[in-house]
Amino acid sequence: MTDRTSEGQRSMRVLGASKDRPRFLQVFDELRRRPSRSRDRALRRMASRATRRLVPEHGALQRGDLAEPPPVLDLVLDRASDRARVRSMLVESCAVGPVWTLPVGDPTAETEVEEDQGHTETPSRPRSVRLPSRRRPRLPARWSRPEPDEVVRPAPTPPPGRKEDSEADVTTDELYELIGRLVDGGFAWTRSTEGRKELVPPRRRRPPPYPRMPRLRSLLWLHRCGLGSNEDDGGRGGPDGRLENDSRSQIEVIGRLREARLEAAIEQRDRALEEASSAGDDGRGQRGTTLYKRALVHWRRAAWSATAVSRWVTRVSEKATFGLLDEKLLTPLSFLVSLIVAATPFAFLGLAAQRINDFVSLASGLLLAVMYLLTVFFFFLPWRSYLWLGDYRSTLNEGARKSSDGADTDRLVRPRSLGVHLFNELHHPDRDTGRLGGGGREKETLPPPAHRIAVSALLDDLHRLYRASSFWRVGARDARPVLIYDQRELGPVGRYLVRLIEDERLRRALPDPLLLVQIRDGERPPLVSEGIESARYGHLPEYDGSAKTPREVRAWLRDRHLAGTLGVSRVLTTKVAPLARETRERRWHTPPAWVPTRSAWATRALGGCAAVVALVLFAQEVVNPLQTKMGFCVGEGVTEPRGIFRVDRSSGGPGAKECVGVTYGEVRFHGRLDGVIELIREQNEEVDKSGKPYVTIAHMADMSASTKEGKEDYALAGVQGELFGMALAQREHNEGPGTVP
Repeated sequence: MTDRTSEGQRSMRVLGASKDRPRFLQVFDELRRRPSRSRDRALRRMASRATRRLVPEHGALQRGDLAEPPPVLDLVLDRASDRARVRSMLVESCAVGPVWTLPVGDPTAETEVEEDQGHTETPSRPRSVRLPSRRRPRLPARWSRPEPDEVVRPAPTPPPGRKEDSEADVTTDELYELIGRLVDGGFAWTRSTEGRKELVPPRRRRPPPYPRMPRLRSLLWLHRCGLGSNEDDGGRGGPDGRLENDSRSQIEVIGRLREARLEAAIEQRDRALEEASSAGDDGRGQRGTTLYKRALVHWRRAAWSATAVSRWVTRVSEKATFGLLDEKLLTPLSFLVSLIVAATPFAFLGLAAQRINDFVSLASGLLLAVMYLLTVFFFFLPWRSYLWLGDYRSTLNEGARKSSDGADTDRLVRPRSLGVHLFNELHHPDRDTGRLGGGGREKETLPPPAHRIAVSALLDDLHRLYRASSFWRVGARDARPVLIYDQRELGPVGRYLVRLIEDERLRRALPDPLLLVQIRDGERPPLVSEGIESARYGHLPEYDGSAKTPREVRAWLRDRHLAGTLGVSRVLTTKVAPLARETRERRWHTPPAWVPTRSAWATRALGGCAAVVALVLFAQEVVNPLQTKMGFCVGEGVTEPRGIFRVDRSSGGPGAKECVGVTYGEVRFHGRLDGVIELIREQNEEVDKSGKPYVTIAHMADMSASTKEGKEDYALAGVQGELFGMALAQREHNEGPGTVP
């Protein structure tokens, strides 16, 4: 749920229709609008009707309006000096929505460009303090502060008539480093909030939460824990640092992941303490953050300490199996017990041997149960964040078949086996580089499996959060995520990432909400080609080649499927005219979609609980007495119980409306009879709980009085005495020995 003003809601419904907005912003706003659930249902209903050759409903929508993945928006600038301002206008139009920029930096500031030609400089990653006697891996910084703006050198402009060819081999470390900085740095608008009043949230409101991206972050942790010597690995690493894919290696990988998370937690705690010490209020405003960081360090340290227990459990579980115990202990012991019982003439010896056999069997069962529980807790649960690797089993098996270490592809079924194999793939020396585009190597060069999985994990996480039919359709996610890149300033790694995203879309043909926006001048060719190279991947990853369809028919079916999924062209080109002075100086933001803070949610929850309590009290104290006074047979509630109804005993008399029926004590006829009716009700409930057969006795009498006001007690005295006598007789009978209740 979001909080918007009425003006903000009107602006969102007609987003991109403002006549004073530049044309490229209108196209951008239309592409990044996330389809509503009602629109998604309407389009799917139209497509379903069309498959049955039924005439779709007439209206503003038509089949095919729902396009995922969206096309690549290609902005061609007539004036190259407008690149920085156009990029900042796009970020301003996103307000507080999901938007990233490449190269990573402040999108609203003028990018510093040096005159000399060359490639884009990659900023060095800050190095953290080493822990004593432990290896220091590369660490993610999920809550890290944004890095300073990088100094970018423009790529050389190709001569007229020559295709741009500035590609280079990109390593796995470079690709994962760029993705990590892109994701950990936060949205682009977070680096330009100073001086922008429209990005200051109102009271009890905050910006939308940053996407968690569990798949991508788990993959980054797996890469950043790194390979290297470790005193606890038992020499399981090969000469090139690769691990054998067995249970001990799986525990070793979990131990390295926990060590990396511990060191990251320590770094975050130290940073939080430094910020608290430098605060003007003696750190009172950040006391909750520091307490959370300290608790996180203790939790991570406990998890890292449990790695030794995990290794012990793994070693014992390899030995303490049911088959081994049955072969070495249970079967021989059972044979000896049977021999003793059959051969000895003394009965007590056979009985003692049988008791020993029962004790050993019970102890073996307890041992196996404890070992299985410990295995689940210390061996299976740590891999729960990598269950998604099963979706990429075909990709990892393809890498295993090309592996030089002879990995068994049949074993790559379970997530932990896939995780260890991917851990080795992330640091494979022979398949550590990839290249897409640049020269004539497109067809024979395919990205490594580790590169494909990184991009697929990114697209999968975004699809889970921002897809059209997502259940969590809050206003903070009413727009698609956007990746804006300046083609002139983009380095080889950034170009490889963009091309890899499009290559994965071509290979898998799955929907995703990510909108790519490329900014370039007219002298440079587009980074993403307009055509779709269907011949690059002849079939989808799930196809095993067992069908006997002719090659020509299958190629045509593949082309038709890609045209319906990706479109005839992947690029939507829009010209950007030179920006006027008033256009450059104006802010082109859209109304932000704020979400309530935790205190606001707590207030709403407390108000809801108070409203429910007030409604219950009102029904009990006001509605019930009023209904009783009006003659309704409601008893203690607000509705008539089952089996009770009203009748007219005399026409027009004072007792014209009476409650008649059969009850087990749920109806309150008169206050004087409440005690005895409750006693009978309790005894009936005890009989029901006993589960024994019983006999039901019905008592017919007047439970209300039609006398004058103030004299009902005298009229009900006889009925009360009869009920007390029945309750006493019921208790004596039920509590008596050998009686049926």
